[in-house]
Amino acid sequence: MRGVFAITALVALLVVACGDGDGGSTPVSGIEGRVLYDPPCGQEGTLCPATGVSALFITPVGEAVMIPGHTNSSGEFQVPLAPGDYDLSVQPEAEEGVLEAEPSDTLRVSVSVGELTPVDIIYAR
Repeated sequence: MRGVFAITALVALLVVACGDGDGGSTPVSGIEGRVLYDPPCGQEGTLCPATGVSALFITPVGEAVMIPGHTNSSGEFQVPLAPGDYDLSVQPEAEEGVLEAEPSDTLRVSVSVGELTPVDIIYAR
């Protein structure tokens, strides 16, 4: 199972990374965004940016393979993906990569050719 996952993730990355064949390059497709915590903090109605690293769980719609990703310590992420539809959820990590809470609700996103799809994930704590 782990071998299938590794091969599928590698194929997805290769598809995104390959040029258009005429010496030019195709812009990267994928998702980028940030994780925000709810309830709001600070000013009324303003969501807090997630602090600390969170694990991203990205699954192509109709497939049983997960593509992993992580946020940076400010809750931001960018993951190259082949064009298509994906289900996305997030789960905060405690120290040393241990998952500390329940995963977020699943969000469906569509990735278009040559575009980074903006995604803000609201995590209810």
